[in-house]
Amino acid sequence: EIVGKLSVKHLYEIAKVKSRDKALQHVELEHICRMLIKTCRTLGIEVQYHDLNPDELKEFLVARKEKVDAQLKELADKKAAKMLRTT
Repeated sequence: EIVGKLSVKHLYEIAKVKSRDKALQHVELEHICRMLIKTCRTLGIEVQYHDLNPDELKEFLVARKEKVDAQLKELADKKAAKMLRTT
């Protein structure tokens, strides 16, 4: 499930900031970028190799919000059903 999107440009800027961390001071920027890409994939964040189109991103965010709202409602319904069974 894709929960977010980042461009490589954004990822590179994040890597530059992370390279100042004490633990990553002697690690090449390319390796930091690769680590961040792996972390993004693990978290469900899609890394795009082209700039993000604002219209596509807006569509994605609207669809994502609808999906999250539906998941939250489903969770609340399950919790309410569980509370009814225990009382």
